[in-house]
Amino acid sequence: MAKSVFYQLYENPQEAAILAAKADLMITIERLIKGSGFNNTQTAEFLSVPRSRISELMNGKIEKISLDALTGWVSVLSKGQIKVGTIISSTAADSPKEAAIV
Repeated sequence: MAKSVFYQLYENPQEAAILAAKADLMITIERLIKGSGFNNTQTAEFLSVPRSRISELMNGKIEKISLDALTGWVSVLSKGQIKVGTIISSTAADSPKEAAIV
């Protein structure tokens, strides 16, 4: 597996590793969100964060979101009701936390 481009851009290998991990998590989270059918507002409610944080994520603002936040979000999204698939609950628009995902 090839090393991330961050290793070529940054002299500090720790900084490169953090940015590479953040990029991977952001991609994973974006795929989970898009696969769920949730919009930014519903996702923000599900994660209990401001909608602006989800917008930053979806716009690739890697410097705006901490590695800790991304790790927590991917954990909640992958263990919670949001999974790559289709929403089957009619309550999804009103209450994302109650939506069932297949």
